[in-house]
Amino acid sequence: MEGVRLYEKGAAAPIPEDKIKLFKEKVKEYGKSEANSKRNYLLFLIALGTGFRMQDIVTLSIGDLKDAISLGCLEIQERKQYNQWKSNLSEYPNSPKPKKRKVELSEALIKEIKLYTRNKKRSEYAFPSRKGNYITQEYFSKILKSIGKEMQLEKITGHSMRKTYATLIYENTGKDIVATKNAIGHKSIEETRRYIGEAQRDAKKASFIINSYV
Repeated sequence: MEGVRLYEKGAAAPIPEDKIKLFKEKVKEYGKSEANSKRNYLLFLIALGTGFRMQDIVTLSIGDLKDAISLGCLEIQERKQYNQWKSNLSEYPNSPKPKKRKVELSEALIKEIKLYTRNKKRSEYAFPSRKGNYITQEYFSKILKSIGKEMQLEKITGHSMRKTYATLIYENTGKDIVATKNAIGHKSIEETRRYIGEAQRDAKKASFIINSYV
């Protein structure tokens, strides 16, 4: 059914599966310097390959990435969960600190991280800005939005990588909502259903079925 979005109004949209390869190539080419292009490309790959929020990735150090290579996984204390826990401490003083989310890395992603971190100091920001700090999620979101606009894709932002990660898992596990929930780190299945737009997907499927009889 035309006009039915598979995401909430105003929310980031996932990159369509058949557009990911081209989008990835455009990210790889984007940047005023080779260093910036490499930075943008790896940031995109990690976001797409792990489903971590952009705010948690941009602050990583080279040391964090080298540890991820050694462990074969990336572990991050997600800021959103941590801040929620911290803000509720006065009301729930005995609530346990949220665990770090751990995501296994593919061999291909580990290879890219190795190439990127070679000869770099552990103390360096993994994704530096030209001012010497780390690149902001807002700045990188503008890059992705620009590429999305060029490809005529709506609602592409920094959060689109996490949304794409969740959508790919959902679609490639036979629409296994539990597997998607666990992979993305949500607290409830209902949260995941809303996140990937399951109701909208069902509405679109129902409309398609009915249209064949009209």
